[in-house]
Amino acid sequence: MTTKALRKELHQEIDKMSDDGFLQIVHAMFKQYAIIYESDYVLSEIQIGELAEQKRLYKAGKLKTYPVSEVRKRALSKLRK
Repeated sequence: MTTKALRKELHQEIDKMSDDGFLQIVHAMFKQYAIIYESDYVLSEIQIGELAEQKRLYKAGKLKTYPVSEVRKRALSKLRK
């Protein structure tokens, strides 16, 4: 599928969407993408250190993590309340 065709299909699907919670999730995803890929933001030394610590804990098996499916399920359940 070409980029142009994909954009057109996404526009059509979003225009038909009636689930406000899902639209909010898609909107947040677009905003997050813009922040990550379209900014000149640079992490501070403290932030880099915190990320390194989180990575160390993760590799040591000491960091509680959740699969994406569980995070999605929890987020959607919170939006429906």
